[in-house]
Amino acid sequence: LIFDHQTITYNQLLIQVQKLAFVLINDKNIHPGDIICQYMDRSIEMIVGIMGIMMAGATYAPLNTYDPLDRVLSCINQVDSKLVLVNQMSHSNLTSLKVPILNVSEVIESSNYLNDMEIEQLSQVIITSESISHIVFTSGSTGIPKAVQIRHRNFMDYMKTHIIEANDIVLQFTSCSFD
Repeated sequence: LIFDHQTITYNQLLIQVQKLAFVLINDKNIHPGDIICQYMDRSIEMIVGIMGIMMAGATYAPLNTYDPLDRVLSCINQVDSKLVLVNQMSHSNLTSLKVPILNVSEVIESSNYLNDMEIEQLSQVIITSESISHIVFTSGSTGIPKAVQIRHRNFMDYMKTHIIEANDIVLQFTSCSFD
């Protein structure tokens, strides 16, 4: 995985994701279906956060670091987020909001490694195709962002439609990340 001048192997990524998922489940009492917002700019830590949330069976809800803090707080409250993941860069922006936060940077940098039993615990998390994968916030035609839930099956169906064969033609006016 490469981002700017940072590089980690897939094995290192897996180890970091497992550490985060373990902390979410055991230290933060996260259960399948709980909603966790993530407030950070694009980075390797952002990828670790997304994957860690999903490995814990929780629902990922991204927050835009460029949004005003009142909109960010509105999004957090709307989905009743149990926790907000931040990193070193975004941590200080949310301390004034009085929301529960976890600094992914600290989890990743910890020297704790999971043993086989702890890794086995992660494989016991139940996620179905009907589980909510992530939540996106629309721009809100009323000026208030609206949370839209995406199930794992919806996401997989979307990805399947974008597998293009040699002679297929796909017309799409938006980026693949548009809600």
